[in-house]
Amino acid sequence: MNKNMKKLVCFLISTVFTVCSCSNVNKPDEKNHLQNNEEDINFTAKTGKNKFKFICTDEVKKSNVTYSYDSNIGSIKIVSTGATADNVSGSTKVTVNGQTEYYDYVFQSDSDRYIAISSNCSVQQTHRGVLSQCFMQVTLLINGRSVRYGIKENNFVIHLHEGEEIGIRFFVSKGWKGDLTFYPQVELGTHCTEFECYVNDDLTDETSLENEWCRYKKSTKPIITFIDDDTNSVELINRYYNALNRVGVVGNYAVITNNMLKNEGEKELLLSLEKKGFGCLYHCAEQRGDKPTSPGAYYLEDYRDMQKVEENFLTGLREMQTAGFSAYKYWVSPYGVDDEEILTIPRKYGFNCLITLSQKGFISPANCDRWHIPRWHLSPGEVKFQGLEYFKKLVDVCVADHGWLVVVTHVNEWDTTTTMDDALSEAAQYALDFGMEVRNFPDAFEIYRPFFYMNEVK
Repeated sequence: MNKNMKKLVCFLISTVFTVCSCSNVNKPDEKNHLQNNEEDINFTAKTGKNKFKFICTDEVKKSNVTYSYDSNIGSIKIVSTGATADNVSGSTKVTVNGQTEYYDYVFQSDSDRYIAISSNCSVQQTHRGVLSQCFMQVTLLINGRSVRYGIKENNFVIHLHEGEEIGIRFFVSKGWKGDLTFYPQVELGTHCTEFECYVNDDLTDETSLENEWCRYKKSTKPIITFIDDDTNSVELINRYYNALNRVGVVGNYAVITNNMLKNEGEKELLLSLEKKGFGCLYHCAEQRGDKPTSPGAYYLEDYRDMQKVEENFLTGLREMQTAGFSAYKYWVSPYGVDDEEILTIPRKYGFNCLITLSQKGFISPANCDRWHIPRWHLSPGEVKFQGLEYFKKLVDVCVADHGWLVVVTHVNEWDTTTTMDDALSEAAQYALDFGMEVRNFPDAFEIYRPFFYMNEVK
């Protein structure tokens, strides 16, 4: 990081703590307006992201899980030989969004702004589909209700209004074993702010690299890509196509080759849609359910069998090649698995990337990893609970960040009404209205290819 581009951030802490931009730093004699007027803590200048100070500083033990805090380096260490019950970190209860719960810290915005939060865990986390888990939780206020999201990705970007709060803690489920260290950080503005996170101290030509990043950010439109998983039937493939086609945009299919070959006319339909601009990405040979005996469940860490994983992967790969698809080397992994053991497979067979699952759903040029490309799930439950409100928030921050948002659906989960068809069409139109380009996945990947590679060599 270019040391000349440091940003000054002020941290004031009490039971709840506030982060202010350097232009709004409180004078030493001003009292914290939140709670408990305690002695002010001196702020320090940091480069790039800014480590949190914690509400909780003492060691906490819950259900055979030990949480220890090091305020000097801003870390939380979580250790257990086997959690005896689900539990959360923190020893202090505070009220966030009208609910009083345990938190390690609370963030309150001093103005209308974007912030990016990351956990920066010392070990790669893959918690979707895994029975025993350990990951960061962020509590947001959406439509007047507190909603929790699990964070495993590098950054979780949200738009906060003045005075709006979020609570942050860690969740450990029963049965989890491990020894992990998290380094929670916050950055004011989106994670693609000017000059931030772009330059490594070891690079010699920093100025030209900074200009290159900023030129990209200012000249390129934000991108959105739609993917539907599983290709369960000809009827459902057409249903997805029609929902996007009536808005005049293209999408993508994550192909399960067993479905493609057993359903009459499915292969021919997918090939014809590829000619119309839709991407046909590779999913797997077979996947159904998440019980130990379910087809494809051996991709999950709890039931992992790497010999079966590779057999499944190779079977479907050959069937995609034989069918004549052009975009089969973009892997939408089953269950969104993306741990290092799984990554040996796509790397071994020369794939371009892995597309996982995430609540964030978007990346930016300065913060992208082709082996962990997130896709956000637009599900019937999401639409029933809050419509497209959270989707619109994602679009909001993605547009501000000139990023790439990937939205996944499962048409096989839709009911017989047109609720989800209309929601998908509305989502695509909303993105267009906000200046996003709707692209198929291979086209969008090519735009991002140099940034993926640049980030790999930093």
